[in-house]
Amino acid sequence: MLTLRSTDDEKKFILTPGTHIWPFSFHLDDSLPSTMTRNDHQGPYIRYFLCARLKQSDWYKMNVEQRYPIIIQRSTTSLRITHLEVEDENQKGVKLHAFLHKNVAVAGECFSFELDLYNPNRMAIHQISAKLIRERILARTEEKNIIPLTKNLLDTYNFQDEDLYGNFKLLLPKETVASFSWETESYPSRNPLTMRYELRLEAHMHDRLNNIRLQVPLIIINTTFKNEDQMMPLPSYETLFPV
Repeated sequence: MLTLRSTDDEKKFILTPGTHIWPFSFHLDDSLPSTMTRNDHQGPYIRYFLCARLKQSDWYKMNVEQRYPIIIQRSTTSLRITHLEVEDENQKGVKLHAFLHKNVAVAGECFSFELDLYNPNRMAIHQISAKLIRERILARTEEKNIIPLTKNLLDTYNFQDEDLYGNFKLLLPKETVASFSWETESYPSRNPLTMRYELRLEAHMHDRLNNIRLQVPLIIINTTFKNEDQMMPLPSYETLFPV
């Protein structure tokens, strides 16, 4: 909470009719988790508000208060960026190998990866799907959601060639919440809140028992605002003190 004082350090002052503007600046803790909406009426969520409060000097007058919703995006200044490789093989000898140059992806932008499929017996592969698995953990409650990215990375269905190699690009939804891990400071119990993701690539065979599934951990970050037009304007006098 911010306290407003006059320039001459008096404890109270009189507002004259007209528009009054007070510049405020403050620092937000880097550990704050990003704004998060709930998936259903019972899911966890995180919301932030700026509260402007005018305390009246007369006890019989109600204080004037207004809340303004703001969006918090997680700081991404200290990330450990590395490449990832994942491979698996089914009982039919079909191998699926994925390579990511970076384990970090930006919400609202494309990320790329290499995919290598070895099919020595020319088994029929119905499709190769890509999904983003979002896992939200609050204390002992765990919730997983599937974000479909594409139903089929192949140009055709029922692929039966011996080899497949390609560089693929997928677009992440812009509203994807950034990865984070955070703990409350309440004592004696702490309630950790974690948001993490994995990229799930799956080669679908006609016999589902032979499907090949690769799970690649992925860190999601958010882009920052590029111009001031996207920022929330300061409240006007009329909104704070309606007539």
